[in-house]
Parts: sequence; C-alpha cells; structure tokens
Amino acid sequence: MEDRPREIRVEATVRDHLANERTFLAYVRTSLALVGFGFLIARLDPQSKLSLAFGLLMLAVGIAFAILGAVRYVEERRALLEHSTRTLGPSAVVAIAAALTAFGALAVFDLVVVR
Repeated sequence: MEDRPREIRVEATVRDHLANERTFLAYVRTSLALVGFGFLIARLDPQSKLSLAFGLLMLAVGIAFAILGAVRYVEERRALLEHSTRTLGPSAVVAIAAALTAFGALAVFDLVVVR
C-alpha cells in the first residue's frame, strides 16, 4: 500500500473552492463542540479525576481538530489553485479509525466501569 498522498491533475471550479470552505467550517463546528463538551465534562464532577481527564482530552482533541481543519483547508486550497488534488492514504484512514475507537473505548469504560 502507498502511504504518501496520490496527486491527480484536475480543473478546479468555484464549486470546489466553496466545498473546501464548507469542509473547513465543519471542522470549526466540530472543534467548538468538542471544546464545549470537554469543558462541560471537566466541570461536571469536580471531585472525579476521570471526569477532569476526559474533559481535558476532549479539549485537546477539539484544539487538534481546529488546527487540522486549518491545515487541510490551506493544503486543499493550494492544490485547487495548482489544478491538482490530494487524497488521504490508507495509513491516515487507519490512524483516524484507531483514534476514534480508542476514544469510544474510553467513553464506554467511563460509563460502565467507573460509574
């Protein structure tokens, strides 16, 4: 399998640039939701160390999403202006799936074992 992004020559349209902008705004919405919920979870039970840790983890993931969204927006905009596009490699997809699985497992652990 190939880990580096594959480049394809394409002609960009206004619709492509607007889609890139909408995708960036989706990253911003997701980031704000994660930061907000992380703050709420951290403050929900001040005595619980796990609540604080889970809240801080959500805050960190929210900040990471904001940074990732900005980087992806700039990369895609550059690719559109250069009439090429980049796709995610298989390793990036596996890394995202693994991170979401770990996040879900932590949530299940918190709900089932700790409470």
